[in-house]
This record gives sequence, structure tokens and C-alpha cells, in this order.
Amino acid sequence: MHGLDSTRIPPSPRDSMGGGKAGSRLGSVARKVEAFFVVYREHVAWVHALMFLCFLALLAVPPFLPDPPENATPISHFTEFANYVMWGVWFPLVFLSVIFTGRSWCGLLCPMGAASEWANRRGLKRAIPRWISWQGTPIVSFLAVTILGQTVGVRDHPEAIAEVFGGTMAAAILIGYVYGRNKRAWCRHMCPIGLLLGVKQRAILTPLWG
Repeated sequence: MHGLDSTRIPPSPRDSMGGGKAGSRLGSVARKVEAFFVVYREHVAWVHALMFLCFLALLAVPPFLPDPPENATPISHFTEFANYVMWGVWFPLVFLSVIFTGRSWCGLLCPMGAASEWANRRGLKRAIPRWISWQGTPIVSFLAVTILGQTVGVRDHPEAIAEVFGGTMAAAILIGYVYGRNKRAWCRHMCPIGLLLGVKQRAILTPLWG
């Protein structure tokens, strides 16, 4: 993992979505966030490492803990805390970040993207095959993860969360290790929520700034 030399921040909402007062304000926020990380780009690797370790703890620790009692809260039991952070904090912030800073989550904070990039730096760097670069691949990836998650009860069972997100993390690392040369092949072509974030950005911001 390294800084912003290879982790490009996506265009700000102002640049990519058009004008308007709201677009100008949010675009200004996006540019300030981008400028901050450019200035401190040498430390972005530490942000990647911290996000990866936090994500790993949320996945790996709860399956080894006793089942929480019925009256357990996020404060009294780590399993409940991990579930709350994952579904009540983490994912809402991912989608909210699209509004204010474009796709900065993908380039700066996503632990899977960072792990995939780290693996790519030490990997085989083979050419990306067509089955990965096919435009329908992220849709297939999203459907597969969604169906698996619903089947195993990913919102209710810590073992299921570890299975689904741990498996996705392993796939991101494997794809990054094998394919691409200084590119996030996983993020560009296979991330199950990358396409969803892009669609959400257009759906929300186009009417606002149109």
C-alpha cells in the first residue's frame, strides 16, 4: 500500500456533475478533501493499514465470542458493536461519502481496495483477462455477493459476515496479486459495490445539479 501516486482520487462532484450552487458547495468540499490527502499523501498508507485492521477485527473477532444475550447492546457486547458499526455506520458513510467527496472512499478508505493494491505491488502483474474486464462482471459480482449474503443471513450472524466479507476480501487480494500492473483490477472491474456507488452518485446528484 502506498500514497496517492497510484491511488487516483475520482473527479470531484463539481467537475463531474455540473454547476449550480449546491454543486459548487459540494464540489468545494470534495476539492478540499482531495487537497488534504494530496498534502499528506505519504501518510495515506497508514490510513489504509488502519482501515484494514479495523475491518479485519470486525470480521474475525465476533465468530470466536459467545453469542450475545437478548439484552446485549453495542456497548456491552463486541458482536453487537461490530454488527452496528458494519451496518449502522460503515455502509451508510460509504454511500454518504459519494455525495460529498465523489468516489474518494474507493481510493482512500476502502480496505479491500487497499489490500488488493498492496498485493498487486508484490504480485504476478498478468494482463487482465476479458472475463474480468467485461462490463457485466461487477453486476455478476454484486448479484453473487447479495444472494450469498441473503442465503447465509449476513446481517444476523457474525459467522456469515466473516464468510461473505472475508471471502470478498480474499478475492480482492487474489485478483490484485495475479492481474494488473499498478492498477486496481478488483476495484475497476469486480467490486460488487463500486458500480452501485457510481449509479447512486448519478441518481442523486444529477437532479440536484441539473
